[in-house]
Amino acid sequence: MRIHRIAHKRDYTVLSNKTLQDPTLSFNALGILVRMLSRRDGRVVNVRTLAAEGPTGRDAVASGLRELKARGYYFVETAPDPDTGRVLSTTDLYERPRADMPAPDTILAPAPVREAVLPAQRRSPAAGNPEPGKTGTTPTGAITTGAVPNPPEAAPTAAVRTKRTPAAPPPPPGPAAAAVLHHLAATDHRLILGARDRATIAPLIDRWLANGATQGQIISAATLGLPADLRCPAGLLTHRLQTKLPPPPHTLPAPPRPLADHPECHTCDRPLTTPEPAPDGLCGDCRHIRDNPLLPPDHWIFTEPLPA
Repeated sequence: MRIHRIAHKRDYTVLSNKTLQDPTLSFNALGILVRMLSRRDGRVVNVRTLAAEGPTGRDAVASGLRELKARGYYFVETAPDPDTGRVLSTTDLYERPRADMPAPDTILAPAPVREAVLPAQRRSPAAGNPEPGKTGTTPTGAITTGAVPNPPEAAPTAAVRTKRTPAAPPPPPGPAAAAVLHHLAATDHRLILGARDRATIAPLIDRWLANGATQGQIISAATLGLPADLRCPAGLLTHRLQTKLPPPPHTLPAPPRPLADHPECHTCDRPLTTPEPAPDGLCGDCRHIRDNPLLPPDHWIFTEPLPA
């Protein structure tokens, strides 16, 4: 076999040959171990994320992790969070089995030893050589002789343990929002949410309903085009319901009022366009002639010849 190697300057991983040539590991478990050791510290790694990175199925990945756990390479510990009460898991991965890992170097450099000075040996400092620099004023004060008394020791205080009050449970969503959340979970099982996430998304659903949206419109906006790899359903629903919120409904203008009951003038037969019915059935010009009978006779005579 001829091996062609390259010189690495960045993006490489250094592993022990004992790990790479461990005869107790299968190729499946060894490949998963090398893949996880090439990741940065603190990355979220589990069966689902590893299966999404390559063609290996979840069953094969789970089998490889069980083998690594049995050989001492992979450990998962669960413990409840003291603040939220949720169960958190901590994953530890070792380059060599934990039993073969070298012990951490706990031997620290010794601190410099200072001689203990008893209270009876504490006396005033003797005269020494003057320090170089500008001469100052002569110090004043009383000369103390004898031992310096120790300061009084403070009485030990008992540790006070405060009792942590549990967080109040989130309020349940209203009946309308609960119905929409039920339909979302029935549409896609990945949209089944916990109590805290339901309490966060319920106000957004109420805003959609207040703006006149129907349950079908909300479900269509929330579930249309869901990604195949849905990792945070609560975050996706929150983002979609915030960015796609429809505007509040606007009131339509009032329809125009019907025309008058008398559509034509009784005198000149011109159409009446006033919204209110004319009590006398006359247009404005005929009403003006009626109310002003002293106008000259030729006041309403056209000066231009009428068309033939």
